[in-house]
Amino acid sequence: MNVRISRNLGVVAVLYFTASFSAQNTKNDTLPKEQKIEEVVMIGYGTQKKSNVTGAISSIKASDIENIPAGKPEQVLQGRAAGVNVITNSGQPGSNATIRVRGITSFGASNDPLWVVDGIVVDGIGWLNQSDIENIEVLKDGASSAIYGVSAARGVILVTTKKVKRED
Repeated sequence: MNVRISRNLGVVAVLYFTASFSAQNTKNDTLPKEQKIEEVVMIGYGTQKKSNVTGAISSIKASDIENIPAGKPEQVLQGRAAGVNVITNSGQPGSNATIRVRGITSFGASNDPLWVVDGIVVDGIGWLNQSDIENIEVLKDGASSAIYGVSAARGVILVTTKKVKRED
C-alpha cells in the first residue's frame, strides 16, 4: 500500500486488534491477533452480538450440522431449535419434511416458514447440500423477523452457506 510520508494510517480488520501506523519510508508491520471474539447472530438487517439480541432466535453452527446424519438439510433442525417442529411426511429416504415455527398460524394459507438463503428468499432448502451450510438461524418472534414483513408471521429460517476460502 502506498501512503504519503508523515501521514497516519488506521487499520481495522475482523478478528484482529485495531492499529494506527505512521507512514515512513518503508515499514512492515503485522497486526496482533484478537484472542476473544463475541458470538454474533444474523438478523434480517445485519449481524448483532448474541448478548444484544432480545428476540427469540435459535442458532445451529456448521460444527453441529456436520455431525448430524440427516437425509435432507431441513431435517437438521429436528430437536435442535426450540419451538420448531419438523414433520417427516413419509419414511422414504430423501422425502421432504414439513417445518412449523410457532405451530400452525393459519387455517387457509400456507404455514411454511420464510426461507432465506444468503439473503435471498427461496422456497425451502431441499435442493441445498447439507455440507455447504455454514449456519442456520431461526427467527421465531416478531421483533427479530419484522424486517421480512407479513410473510415472516410463520417464522423465518436464515441459512448461510459456506464461502470459498482463498489460500495464501
